[in-house]
Amino acid sequence: FYCAYEGWSILDTIYFATVTLMTVGYGDISPRDAISKTFTCVFAFLAVGIIATALGILMGALMDAEALKKLQVEQESLKDRAGWIAVRSVFLIATILGF
Repeated sequence: FYCAYEGWSILDTIYFATVTLMTVGYGDISPRDAISKTFTCVFAFLAVGIIATALGILMGALMDAEALKKLQVEQESLKDRAGWIAVRSVFLIATILGF
């Protein structure tokens, strides 16, 4: 859009989009016309929303992975305890029965 409408180079367009997307806003280049400014506002809101959603999904996945790892450790611990309870029960029954 900026290449065609504002006459910016590809590098300037990518630079401006990146600065806007990362919410830095140096102000060294900016749109001149009302149409470009409107497009930039829409672009900025959508881009920030997309980045926030992507980061939210990523963080949710990382938290789910950590919770799954913790659950697996607890499950292994329960298996170990269940094994010891079974062994102790067999010895207790054998003791009671006199074996």
